[in-house]
Amino acid sequence: DQAIESAKKNEFLQIEAIASECKAKCYLELRNNAVAKMYFLQAHALFTKWGALAKAAQLEKKYPQIFAEQIAQRKEREKEKKAQELDMQSLISSLQAMSQETDVTKLYKALIETLLRQTDANKAALLLKVQKDLQIVAEHHSDREVPESIIKQVRQSKQELVIANALNDPVFSKELYILKNQTKSVLVAPLL
Repeated sequence: DQAIESAKKNEFLQIEAIASECKAKCYLELRNNAVAKMYFLQAHALFTKWGALAKAAQLEKKYPQIFAEQIAQRKEREKEKKAQELDMQSLISSLQAMSQETDVTKLYKALIETLLRQTDANKAALLLKVQKDLQIVAEHHSDREVPESIIKQVRQSKQELVIANALNDPVFSKELYILKNQTKSVLVAPLL
């Protein structure tokens, strides 16, 4: 405890991290898993803050039962990030191919297919501004339409809507469509 407190007081992040890990191992040997977990989590956070990411990853690998929640949260964040980021190189290639298309219907279909590939989505709808309103001009899996409440929000906000986990979304999780189809992620992007 003194080593941890002294390191903390004098802002020696690396010493505090190492001391926290040592203390965690001691409590693990004493079979006091709850206290061991607390110190392991503290050590992990300090190693990460210090920039010793390999050491933090080593702790996760060596003690997966302790870091299960953190690993799951990180995977969820990575999944959300992937849902929000498009692979630009692939997108540019697709756009180049689409730029040669003269049939508007085929162009819409190619655009939806590109969006599906980029986002790993199962369903998609393309909304375009027609007169003063956004209209659905193309859909993928048209037998299962995108919920009207989601389309309505995009129409009103005129901004893309990305939902990484629709089943846990505070606004749309109670939507019959989401529940019935166990929809995980949603991306609706208006083209204005």
